[in-house]
Amino acid sequence: METYILLAIATLLFFILNSLRQIGRRQAAFDESLLSLSRSLGFTAQAGSEPSEKVRQLAAEKKTYIDAIRTYRQETGTEFIQAKSIIDSVAFGKQ
Repeated sequence: METYILLAIATLLFFILNSLRQIGRRQAAFDESLLSLSRSLGFTAQAGSEPSEKVRQLAAEKKTYIDAIRTYRQETGTEFIQAKSIIDSVAFGKQ
């Protein structure tokens, strides 16, 4: 009985890990497609770039702080945590 339970758990783990690998491959393909599309549309900003003047203006006002993060991410493709850190630097005078 225990052998069947262990076998069932091992099989389940195999399918879960396989699914996670497939998701990772799909996300990588999606990211590459998105990057290619953004380049073809003329978006050349790189992650970690200096914030644009528009982003700086949004970051300067408390009510548009979230918009500053969103806009910076759209302009550069930066992950949320990194974008938030950069906007915090701009908004709170560290830059």
